[in-house]
Amino acid sequence: TYFATVKDLFSKGGPEFVYRLEIGAPLADFTVAADNHAYTLQSGKTNEIKITIAALNNFQSTNFVVAIDGLPEGVTLAPPKVPAKGGEVKLSLVADTDAEPSNQPIQIKVTAADAKPPRTRTAFFGINAKDTSPDLFINETDQLWLTVSQQALKVAPAPKKKKK
Repeated sequence: TYFATVKDLFSKGGPEFVYRLEIGAPLADFTVAADNHAYTLQSGKTNEIKITIAALNNFQSTNFVVAIDGLPEGVTLAPPKVPAKGGEVKLSLVADTDAEPSNQPIQIKVTAADAKPPRTRTAFFGINAKDTSPDLFINETDQLWLTVSQQALKVAPAPKKKKK
């Protein structure tokens, strides 16, 4: 037995309102979850992002391809090793030594290239709001944030003054 509740943003309704509801058998698919919503990276260094690829309804793929949209110039994604069944994947972001500082949104996209047709899913981060009412909060986001900063300069200590 299934129940469906349909309402609009303002909890209104009536004979002049039209809603369309389509129900079908669950399809094999996958989801992608990010471990955080914000990441930092220093120029000349590497940082990891962890994502989890989860199969739904017996979804199978042996060719997951990961890409990140919105990377600033001078920052690249090292080709990740993705297990055939999904699971946890560590993505390495590499910043050139001359990468310019930036603050910007990024999106992590995972494509099951061998699916028919190929499917792409965007990584989401769960915000975990206290009130999970769907009409009050955004409970997840696919807009992750990347901050690239320049490496701190090492300053030599000032020479000690000799006592006279």
